[in-house]
Amino acid sequence: MSAFQAENGGSIPLTRSIINCQLRIVNYELFKMIKCLNAYMIYAKMFICFLIVCSFFYINQTTAEQIDAVQNNKYSIFLDQPTIQKGYTVNAFNSELKLSLMPEILNQSTTVQIERINHEMEMPLELNKISEIYQFEFINKKAYNNHKPFYIQFSYNEISNNYKQVFFYDKNYTAWRPLPTKDYLEQKFVRSLIHLPFARIAVFENPQILTTGQASWYAYKNGNFAASPDFSKGSILRVYNIENNKFIDVKINDYGPHRGLHPNRAIDLDKIAFSKIASLKTGIINVKIEPLFIK
Repeated sequence: MSAFQAENGGSIPLTRSIINCQLRIVNYELFKMIKCLNAYMIYAKMFICFLIVCSFFYINQTTAEQIDAVQNNKYSIFLDQPTIQKGYTVNAFNSELKLSLMPEILNQSTTVQIERINHEMEMPLELNKISEIYQFEFINKKAYNNHKPFYIQFSYNEISNNYKQVFFYDKNYTAWRPLPTKDYLEQKFVRSLIHLPFARIAVFENPQILTTGQASWYAYKNGNFAASPDFSKGSILRVYNIENNKFIDVKINDYGPHRGLHPNRAIDLDKIAFSKIASLKTGIINVKIEPLFIK
């Protein structure tokens, strides 16, 4: 033993032994930590794979549902009691069809189902179909009792000056029947009132009847009267001057002008009626006609 070892009581080998032991402990702890980290990495990879698989199935399921909806051409929405009390507008097929269900229209919660009809149907004679055919239904039969009509808004394909109406198919008569309709020409949609919980509906136009065209005046009975080549005597029409948006309600009491001689003439107004929406010096004006009552 050296003098240094003797002076320190032989502590150097003991110290080395302690250090070696501590190093083994540290190495063992590091080994355990690495092992745990590897395990965590494996679990993390497994979890990520799980999320990817779930996402794949969810995306495919959602896509399948969307494709199924397109193929079946169906739309449905459930309206609960708080919603129907506030009122709700059902907006289906990219706003092609809207049902305006104001408060008190429905009295119970219900599913509203709308379907695009693609199969062939017999169409009204001399009319052109300018929209899709849709069928709507309140699934809960007690939700609507016909006590109040509601508005439907229906988009159509192309702008024209012809007379447009919403028709519903009446199974009792196996025929299409018209609804009171207002045409919003610039926006390419019509609005109608309906009081049915179930209906198959479409927009048709009559190419023989003009609702946008020209109007002249004549002196006859000096009142709110007009002559029409399209609407029968006794009908009530609202005639708008397109230039200033003034309007007058007139009663049809005569026939004319002849469409063969004046193809763009929609109506002739009595002198008094004409003067309420334009100067008589104008002679001819551009008008829009809204039928209020058809005899």
